[in-house]
Amino acid sequence: MAKARFYIQNHVQEVGYRLFIIQRILDSDLEGTARNLPDGRVEVLLKGEKEHIIDFVKQLKEEKPELAKNPTLSEIGYNDSLIIPDVMRTSQGLVVEQLGKGVSLLVGINDKLDKVDKKLDKLDKLDKLEGIERKLDELPKRIAKELNIDRRLDELPKRIAEELNIDRRLDELPKRIAEEMKKVLT
Repeated sequence: MAKARFYIQNHVQEVGYRLFIIQRILDSDLEGTARNLPDGRVEVLLKGEKEHIIDFVKQLKEEKPELAKNPTLSEIGYNDSLIIPDVMRTSQGLVVEQLGKGVSLLVGINDKLDKVDKKLDKLDKLDKLEGIERKLDELPKRIAKELNIDRRLDELPKRIAEELNIDRRLDELPKRIAEEMKKVLT
C-alpha cells in the first residue's frame, strides 16, 4: 500500500472540488480525503495501490467540477508516514460544513428578500404618482394651447414676408431685371 499527497491549485476553492474528489474516492478502491488549505490550494491525501493512485490522478487531470476553470495538479509525493483520514468521516464533515454555508446563505437571501419586499411597497406608492406623470407629460401641450403657439407659428412665415415687403418686391423683380438688361445691352 502506498500513501500519496498532491495539490490542486488555480481557483479550486468554493467550486465544489473537495466534494468532487471525495465522490471519486468513494467510487474507487482508494482511501483518502481532500481539504482546503489557507493558501487557496486543495490538498489530496490517498492510500492504496500505487497504480490505482496514478490512475486516480490521471482521471482528475481529465475531469473537474463544472465551476473549476483551469486547475493544475502538482506532482504526486509518496510518503508512507502520511496519516490518511477516513473518507467517510471527512465526507460527513464536508457535508456538515456545506450545510452550514447553506444556512448562512439562506439567512442572507431571506434578509435580501425582506429588503426587496420593502422596495416593492415603495413602488406601489409610486404607482399612485402615475397620474401625475401623465399630467406632466401633457403639460407642454397644454401650455402651447393656452398661448395659442400652434396658430402663431403657422402665421409666422406670412408675417415675416409682410414685414420684409417680399410680395411687393417679388412683383417688381421682373421689371427691374428688364430695366437692368436694357442698360447693359444699349
